[in-house]
Amino acid sequence: MGFWLDIAIGLVVFFLAMSLVVTAAVEALSQVMAWRANTLRAGVGNLLQSFAGKEGGGALLARFYDHTLLKGLADRRGPGPAEGAGHGKDPSYIPAHVFAAVLVDIAARNGPAAELRQALGAWRASPGDRGKWIALRDAFAAAKEEATRLQAREPVLLLDMQADRAAFSAAIAATTRLADAIKDASTALAGDPPPDPAGFAAHEETALGLCELLARLSGMVDRSLAGAGEFAARLEHPALRELAIGTLGAARGSLDDLRAELARRFDDSMARVSGWYKRRTQVATFLVALAAAVVANASVFQAAIIIHDDGWLRAELVAAAAMVAREPDAAKRSEFVSARVPALPIGWGNCTRVMDEASCADSLSSLATKFFLYPLGWLVTALATMIGAPFWFDMLSMLMRLRASGLVPASRESQGGAAP
Repeated sequence: MGFWLDIAIGLVVFFLAMSLVVTAAVEALSQVMAWRANTLRAGVGNLLQSFAGKEGGGALLARFYDHTLLKGLADRRGPGPAEGAGHGKDPSYIPAHVFAAVLVDIAARNGPAAELRQALGAWRASPGDRGKWIALRDAFAAAKEEATRLQAREPVLLLDMQADRAAFSAAIAATTRLADAIKDASTALAGDPPPDPAGFAAHEETALGLCELLARLSGMVDRSLAGAGEFAARLEHPALRELAIGTLGAARGSLDDLRAELARRFDDSMARVSGWYKRRTQVATFLVALAAAVVANASVFQAAIIIHDDGWLRAELVAAAAMVAREPDAAKRSEFVSARVPALPIGWGNCTRVMDEASCADSLSSLATKFFLYPLGWLVTALATMIGAPFWFDMLSMLMRLRASGLVPASRESQGGAAP
């Protein structure tokens, strides 16, 4: 019984070493190909599409990943896979609260200030384009109207504000001081055809100042209970707007409530993304394990025969297993097993370890060996490797405890082989 137990221990060491090598190879491949980052991006894109639709989701995804908070999470230690192609610099992990904060921040920018800034940039790129000049005129009028509305609502909005009260009043006062400049810019914008950009420079500065003030005011209003409903109503994407109205409308909810709901939906979505990544790595692990088994001729049948016939190898593998079972540190156990890979019964010339060259040649020339046992042995090795190193570590510990209970070889002869 102890003899067969030692063979089982040798095979478990064989599978454990193969699992560690293949896992390291798949992890390296995952890093090079940025699988985690790309899978995460696909999952975020899928979630954003549920808010903005297929077409709007793509644009929203690009804005999401261009946000400062996301760039801060990206890995900048080295070049990504095929620099300039793909998304090698995307983060491989996004906390739920960061996702919610970024999405709310992007949505909050969909207001008159953002539209005016965009229209101003478009006209600056083509100052002779009358259509862009008209778009700039309309955007400026909308921004001016928003500033007037906020000025009129200042007393009401201040009632719901806490820390932002002083800053809000200061921004309103700054907007009031811009009144004359805004009026002059409106007069200049009424002209047709469009003026020379140099002559419009002062009015452009007024427009940018108005953009900045509106952005500050809108952010403070959105954080107030009175402005939360207005924030929800002006969201661009229908599904996100519906979610925001439902969340913020209940018991006068705040933006913190909306962020919490978005974070919850993100966590639910990431559970599915984890499944995508796991299936991808399982397929990759099987293919890498099968390739390694074929290249190294790591056939489980060949390994079993050699371990059965080579007493010294069997004893070496059992001794290695005993050292692994006694080592409490998982990293050191992995290093120790990986260092024993050269001693494993793998390779195309390994049959000469237990038989003469003529018998080995006869064995290799057998049709059953070539077309059945070898492919089947590689397949079994690949499937066993997919189970993973943790399983084989546990199996090895169990077998070593069983062996320590007294089921050990009774004599030197039972090892089934003499010293070379």
